[in-house]
Amino acid sequence: LTLPVLLGFWFGGLLLALAYGVSRMGLGLLWKTPLTPLLYPVAVRFGAPLVLTSSLMLAGWLGRFVLAGSYSMDVVGRFTYHYNVILMLTALSSPLIANPIGPYVIEAYNTGRPRRSGDLLGKALRLRVMVIAPLLVVTIVCGNELITVLARQEYTAAGGLLALLTPIALLAIVSSTFEQVLFLERRTAVIGRCYVAAGAMQLGL
Repeated sequence: LTLPVLLGFWFGGLLLALAYGVSRMGLGLLWKTPLTPLLYPVAVRFGAPLVLTSSLMLAGWLGRFVLAGSYSMDVVGRFTYHYNVILMLTALSSPLIANPIGPYVIEAYNTGRPRRSGDLLGKALRLRVMVIAPLLVVTIVCGNELITVLARQEYTAAGGLLALLTPIALLAIVSSTFEQVLFLERRTAVIGRCYVAAGAMQLGL
């Protein structure tokens, strides 16, 4: 498996997803949708703070450069691989649970049923934890064996790094739930401030 082949699969998957979405929606609907310029200032004011969420991603990228300046390529490579394993497990529960329930959460809130919306969010949170907790336990107990199957042997020489990183998955699930609550309440400025603070703290650490 070479990098060009891997990138080919990635771009090919994106193109297939785009083609499927367009085929289901139809270009005619997009073309006929009226332009309403008066909505754009409102949308920009609502969404502008969410742009700050990229600050946390930027902090993660910069963190790799800081690590690379202090440690060897082997250390940075092992850390990055283990970190991505945890992120992959975290993301697994989102399409299985959060995405299917999400539209019903929004629909309930927008139709004046915040209690129903909150109940659905709570159930989604519990289900996501129930899905990911066993996977995290297996990853901690059999982490070296798992990585040996997926990668080369040298990536296993990282001690208890997987165990140290597992709280990230649970914290990410909880934080995304609270973020959705703030989003429903149209408190996007609070979301933006949280991401900026988190990014600053990550860079500081």
